[in-house]
Amino acid sequence: MTTPSGLSTQGYVPPSQAQVREDELQTQGQAVAVTAGSPWWRSQVALMSYVFGLLLLMALFLSFFSAPPELNITSESNTTSTSTGAATEELAPWARQRQIGDRANAQDLLSDLLALRNALEAKRVETWGLEAFQTSLQAAEVGDDEYQLGNYEQARAQYELALNGLLALQADIPKVVEKWTQQGFEALQDSKAELAGEWFDQALGLNANHIPALTGRARADVLPEVLSFLNQVQELRQQFELTLQDQALEQALTLLDQAQTLDAQLKSIEEIRTQVSERLSDHRFKRFMSNALNALFERRYSAAQTAFAQALEVNGEDVVAQNGLRQALALNRNASL
Repeated sequence: MTTPSGLSTQGYVPPSQAQVREDELQTQGQAVAVTAGSPWWRSQVALMSYVFGLLLLMALFLSFFSAPPELNITSESNTTSTSTGAATEELAPWARQRQIGDRANAQDLLSDLLALRNALEAKRVETWGLEAFQTSLQAAEVGDDEYQLGNYEQARAQYELALNGLLALQADIPKVVEKWTQQGFEALQDSKAELAGEWFDQALGLNANHIPALTGRARADVLPEVLSFLNQVQELRQQFELTLQDQALEQALTLLDQAQTLDAQLKSIEEIRTQVSERLSDHRFKRFMSNALNALFERRYSAAQTAFAQALEVNGEDVVAQNGLRQALALNRNASL
C-alpha cells in the first residue's frame, strides 16, 4: 500500500516548501502532457461546426423572408421586358403616336355610343328593335375587352361597329312611327278605341310631335262617345222599320251630324249617313208618288201636281214622276177652262 505524500507511519508531517514547489511543477507537467497528447483537428472540427450552424441559420432566415425564386425570375423578366418595351417605344415614335390616337378615337366613339344607347333605351328600343340593339351591345362589349387589353385600334373598330348599328336603329324610328300610327288608324276604323290609343301612344313615345299620331290619339279619346251616337242611330233605324215614321230617320241623321262633329274622318259615320239618307229618300219618294197617283186617279189634279213635284224634289231624274207632273199640269189646266 502506497503511503500518501505528507504522511508517515508516525502521523501527519506538514510538507516543506520544497515539496510544495515540487508538487506544483508536477501538476503543470501533467496538464502540459494531457494537452500535448490531444489531436490537433478536434479544435478545427468544432470551429467548422459553429460556422456551418451559423450559415444554416442564415439560409433558413433568408428563405423565409425572401420572395420565391420564380417570382424573382418573373420580376427580372418583367424588368427586362419593360426595358425592352421602353426601348422599342423610343425606337418607334410613330407607332406610339398612332396608339395614342387610336385610344382617343376609341374614347370618343365610346362617349357617342353611350349617349345613343341611353337615348334609344329612353324610347323603349326593346319593344321595336331588340335583336339589332342586342347585337350592337355585344359588339360594344367586345370593344371593352379589347380596350382593357390595350388593343385600342381593335376596340375602336368594335365601338364603331356598335355605333353604326345604333345609328341604323335611330334612322328606323320614323318608319316605326308611321307603322304604329297606321295600325292605330286601322283600329279606329274597326271601332277599337283602346287598341287604337295604345298604338298612337307608342308612336308618340318615339316622336311626341308626330301630327298624325296626335290626331289619331285625339280621335281615339272621343271614339267612345262617337260609338254611343252610332248605337243610338242603329236603334232609330230599327224603330223606323217598325213604324215607317220619317222622324226616326231624321233624328238618326241629327245624331250622325253630332258624331261627325267629333270625328269627321271616321268612315263608318259617312257610310251610315248614306244608308240612312237613301232609306229616308226612298221612303219619301214612294209616299209622294203614291199620293200623286191617288190624287190623279181621283181627279184631284192640283194635289197630284203638288205630290209629283215633291217626288221630283227627292229624285229629280225619275221619268215617271216627270211625266206624271206634266200630265197633272195639263189636266189641271183643262179642268180650269
